[in-house]
Amino acid sequence: MIEFKIDVKGDRALLARLDGLPDEVQAKLRPVIGALTTRLLESVRAAEPTRTGTLRSVTRASVVSGKDYIRGRIRISARPGSKNGAHNVAAAALEYGVHSAFTVRLRGRRMTIYTRRVSISARRFLRDPFARMKPIAEAAIARVLSEKLEP
Repeated sequence: MIEFKIDVKGDRALLARLDGLPDEVQAKLRPVIGALTTRLLESVRAAEPTRTGTLRSVTRASVVSGKDYIRGRIRISARPGSKNGAHNVAAAALEYGVHSAFTVRLRGRRMTIYTRRVSISARRFLRDPFARMKPIAEAAIARVLSEKLEP
């Protein structure tokens, strides 16, 4: 969050300019955030595992804005027909890794119980591209803000 405070007594022109500043800043920042988000989406898709292509097909980018924010997002939605609601458990397992064991029970003519071990190393296809993009994004946003806030 960027905060600034200016104490001015009797200067209505400056106050009027500061009241309109958030709209002007948003208008300047929106295309910059959009371009950065698109660039990040390309980096994420390039880093995603591609065995079946399903992960790439559910990876989306969006730019959302409100009264006092603009947000670029990269989201991996749930696979169509998934029972996990809005979460993509497979994507989370690939991003963060899984090292676990669970019991499997098969029922047929006789009940079979065994332990299945899962070991997936973290791929970091979301966090690494973001970490590489962060200084570039900060510099681009600071450049726009410094142009807008100069008298």
